[in-house]
Amino acid sequence: MVARHIRMERQSDKSKSIAMVEGGTDIKRFKQYVDDTKCILVNCWGRPKALEAISLLEQKPPAGLVAFLDADFDRMLNRLCEDARVIYSERHDFDLDWITVDLLALYLEQVGDDSKVAAHGGASAIFDKIVDGLRPISSARHLNAKRLIPHKVSELNAGDYFVTFAVDLDKYLDDLLGKATVGERQKAALKTAIESNAQAGHDLLQFTNGHDFHCALGAALRSELGARKEAQSYGSECELHFRLVFDNERFRDTMLYKHILRWEKANSGFFVLKDQLRPPLAPQKAA
Repeated sequence: MVARHIRMERQSDKSKSIAMVEGGTDIKRFKQYVDDTKCILVNCWGRPKALEAISLLEQKPPAGLVAFLDADFDRMLNRLCEDARVIYSERHDFDLDWITVDLLALYLEQVGDDSKVAAHGGASAIFDKIVDGLRPISSARHLNAKRLIPHKVSELNAGDYFVTFAVDLDKYLDDLLGKATVGERQKAALKTAIESNAQAGHDLLQFTNGHDFHCALGAALRSELGARKEAQSYGSECELHFRLVFDNERFRDTMLYKHILRWEKANSGFFVLKDQLRPPLAPQKAA
């Protein structure tokens, strides 16, 4: 149990902050910014377990505890955990937070075909085309989060259905339903529900899953935006590349950075960030 592990960490070392993250990928994401002499990163093995642990630790909460969690659809559904110890992603998730337009432009410059990228309007237009094209898959995830469809959407790779900046919804539904016994009328109703929800006025930065974006970008780099090999353009590979080049200056521009500084100020004696990431101290005025 995550809560028990955190209590054990606090008992063994009362001086360090404890930062909860959703999984191993987030350990890799945050370790370059976190001072491991002052803060312990704890893998919660999934967002639900992290939220469960936060709830269990409301009674006699350990000092110096903070959690970095994806908002997922909770911001859209007005069900964010109202707890000062929880710092959420600004967009749907931290993967999407890390995809800035300037970073996407640098990435496309390195791995895309210049003429193809230009033909699609450059990085900003391509970002918009991808989040817009992903609407049906984002819609299915959203309906699943609302418990309106029972099918397991997380196991499908968005890149397998993303062609010419659009989702092949019929193919997606075939794979989503799999071997389930679903009649044509039910399948048609599900398609209509996904399409209708997809075209609602959602904030696409909250609606779009960052991993889906990476998978769709990888698919586009194999065709519309370049000629990459499949092994070079898996969603996990694109995600890795963005993490690698998300440097300290870009991190300082995030809301996450500002929230961590506020948390440190409110939790005197506990620290998360490496010293080089801290704002310089204001010079002392002469007496």
